[in-house]
Amino acid sequence: MLQPSEYQLVVLECPYRIWDHELVQSLFPKMVSLKLKGYQTAYGKYCMPIDTTDFIATHLVLCSKEAGTLQPIMAFRSIELNRCDEYNVPFSALSLVKAAKDAGPLVPYVEKSIAECKEAQVKLYYISSWTIRPDIRTSQQTLNQHLTSLFASLIWFQHHQQNPIQLIAAASIQFRVTHLLGLLGFKMIQYEGVECPSFGVASLNQTRARLMDVREFSTYAPQLAKKFQALWENRIVVADASGNIDSDDQKAA
Repeated sequence: MLQPSEYQLVVLECPYRIWDHELVQSLFPKMVSLKLKGYQTAYGKYCMPIDTTDFIATHLVLCSKEAGTLQPIMAFRSIELNRCDEYNVPFSALSLVKAAKDAGPLVPYVEKSIAECKEAQVKLYYISSWTIRPDIRTSQQTLNQHLTSLFASLIWFQHHQQNPIQLIAAASIQFRVTHLLGLLGFKMIQYEGVECPSFGVASLNQTRARLMDVREFSTYAPQLAKKFQALWENRIVVADASGNIDSDDQKAA
């Protein structure tokens, strides 16, 4: 199990706003290195797992505690539509499907979701860029399983208190992420009553993925997350322009 004595969860809320904070300066480049190594191992040398939205997204980073330092071993990001609008960048889910050669109805689906969420004042997020350190994924099976369960749990911890909400994610078929997200209540995207097929992710050398979304988490999601409660409650949140660390304001209920 992942014990707070050995691991530290850090939440970086919009690194652009808190760029001078020591944890951002320390962890952000390490996180980028983790993602480059993880994605290049999985998808090939010329994939691109990072982009402009990394500077404005919320990053959830699990670190191992090693000789007084924090070393990222798993990370993913969540980006809100309102944040993208605030910084005048395209919503990540829309950029993803527009770049795909075979997105088909996924483009009008995401465009419709954006319009509907703005109209109804529903918070719309895109979850992406999940990475586990390659040596853990390939040679430390038990730890890899714990990290996989933690990833799903952190999606719930980070978002379950917000309502109404819609989360969109592109689930890699290769790594059975569709099944993992399904445990949280994510479902395959349907457009005009028809389930949308897989598509090739342009930035990941055309690896196949399915677009999924969730508006209400499954009853299993909090059960899965319960075993990581201590880790969540001991998280460090770096979230404001002054660079203050706050570990208490975002405690899960």
